[in-house]
Amino acid sequence: MRFVNFSGVSEATIKALSKYNLHNPNDLLTIFPKDYKDTRVITPINCLVAGKKSLIQGRVTNVTYKKIGKKFLRFNVSDNTGFCSVILFRFYTNQITILEKSKYVRCYGKVELSLNPQMVHPEWAIVKDGESALKLRFSAVYRLKNIPDRLISRIILKMLQENKVTNIIPAQLLRRFNLISFYNALYYVHALTNSVDERHLNTARFSIKFEEMLAYKLAEQNICKNTVKAQAPQLYLTKIQQNEFYKKLPYQLTSVQQRAIKEILDDIKQPKAMNRLLQGDVGAGKTIVATMAAYAAVKSGYQVAIMAPTEILAEQHYSFLSQFLANFDVKVVPLLGKLSVKQTRESLGKIKHEKYCVIVGTHAIFQERVEYANLGLVVVDEQHRFGVEQRLALINKSSSTTSNLTPHQLIISATPIPRTLAMTLYGNLKLSILDELPPKRKPIVTIVLNRAKKQNLIKKVKQAVSRGEQVYWVCPLVEESENMDFLQDVKTLYQELIEALGKENVGLVYGSMKSKDKIEEMAAFKAKKYAVLVATTVIEVGVDVPNATIMIIDNAERLGISQLHQLRGRVGRGTKESYCILLYSDRISEVGKKRLSLVRESQDGFYLAEKDLEIRGAGDVLGKEQSGISTFKTFDINEYYDNYDKVLTLASLIEKDYPELVDKLIKRWFDKRVNYMEV
Repeated sequence: MRFVNFSGVSEATIKALSKYNLHNPNDLLTIFPKDYKDTRVITPINCLVAGKKSLIQGRVTNVTYKKIGKKFLRFNVSDNTGFCSVILFRFYTNQITILEKSKYVRCYGKVELSLNPQMVHPEWAIVKDGESALKLRFSAVYRLKNIPDRLISRIILKMLQENKVTNIIPAQLLRRFNLISFYNALYYVHALTNSVDERHLNTARFSIKFEEMLAYKLAEQNICKNTVKAQAPQLYLTKIQQNEFYKKLPYQLTSVQQRAIKEILDDIKQPKAMNRLLQGDVGAGKTIVATMAAYAAVKSGYQVAIMAPTEILAEQHYSFLSQFLANFDVKVVPLLGKLSVKQTRESLGKIKHEKYCVIVGTHAIFQERVEYANLGLVVVDEQHRFGVEQRLALINKSSSTTSNLTPHQLIISATPIPRTLAMTLYGNLKLSILDELPPKRKPIVTIVLNRAKKQNLIKKVKQAVSRGEQVYWVCPLVEESENMDFLQDVKTLYQELIEALGKENVGLVYGSMKSKDKIEEMAAFKAKKYAVLVATTVIEVGVDVPNATIMIIDNAERLGISQLHQLRGRVGRGTKESYCILLYSDRISEVGKKRLSLVRESQDGFYLAEKDLEIRGAGDVLGKEQSGISTFKTFDINEYYDNYDKVLTLASLIEKDYPELVDKLIKRWFDKRVNYMEV
């Protein structure tokens, strides 16, 4: 069924829906309303409660309006218990006439109390012969731009009435786990009945979320089974080749790096596809471990695709790999946004015809136009920032090659993840952990400081700049905000530091800048053209500037422990002593104080991740992006982690007693075009 099958759905509406990744009516089923509008009961005016949304009905009196200055339209709504003032700042002139001629009106909005009850810009409609456009009903509010709420509800209702939705989980299992059927849950969540209360809504939402969690777990368990079956290329390195690699390193590997390399090399020489997660603390040397795996693939006659989440990180990987792998005559092919049309064409040609190369890029490397000669290894850096479809598209590139083998997968997580959480989320992956830092890395001195001392801090920054050192200053906002005037924004600080240090000494990077501009600004900072880089958290992951010795994090109380630790890891990469300054505002909470204290006291990323899990939950340990993983439609990682044992129990019961339901559940929750089990 398509949207065109429904009356009232225009081409413009279909286009608007597609912007929210809503491409067919089934997609609408699992978007939750942002709010609900309860206009089932008319509230007597003397029973109105401040701060609560209510529906009132009464006689229209005292219609007045102001034409000059800030225009407004005011009128009173009176019933036999009192009156409520209504103020409209946005109105049409003809509405004044309509109100003056009308006897009764119905209004729905948030109540404010001063001397008398008041509603500012509520929904309103005239009542004539007992009827009104503002109906007595319970309805869902989706807040999707240019898409009427009633249209969404109408499409979902039609699908339910025409039996387009089936119940998959057996009734006895629903009862055992305190769930309701998928059909009934949709009826409640989308407010398709007036007989619903908060208890119904909570149960319905949880039932839908739980079914998706179950489908995810079943898919994950299928991954484990199918990974064993997938044929992969056998990638080898001789002892001589390994020794050549080690000789070119400017430092000695730690014991944990050597262990991880052995685990990976043992995996990729097998004819079965590797699925391994490499995680380590900030600065533990994950990149060089992945480079060894790439070296093994190329020396075995296969291509390697390295996918990074940002242009900045992809550019950095390309720069490092080009220089280092040149020692072994290994070509590194970029597929970056900054390339010209001609350069992109050249890169695509090399990827299609040259078997022995490493390809580095962002999402561009899995696009349809990219044809690989023989892909043997996929390295996904910061894998949680890519959706299932994106990762699968890259892995499936191998199917178009003559080998028709599944490439090995090495997934890198820049965030230390507590083992319990890692096993919950990545139970299908083997795990390599780098929990030891290189011996020569100096601890970073961490200082917690009130923002009131900011001017003194700027003086210290000036002194550091005069010594030839470089500084990051990270802010939570891009631009000044009236609602959050206690938060520092990068643009205001940038101007402030220009006045103190001179324009030639200060750079600026934030997320919404063009990729090309971000890369150029970062390159200029790395080349020491700027002494200070003012940035948002866009520099959180992967950026490597050895000369940077000071990291200042403004409004640090706004960030989680793991994110603070990641940002701190951007300094301390050279030989000089480095500092991390955590600036906090007077609005800091007790929990905020505890977080900053923990970061000051410890530099062990795994310990801090455990503490972050205790304080804030799984989503914040993994970061904002990962807690919104595109794989999940209805739930977040915290909910999955909290309900994991129940999900695992139900998944086991279904696999054992109802195996025919496994594929049905997976198919419902994952796009038909995606064979999820291959990811």
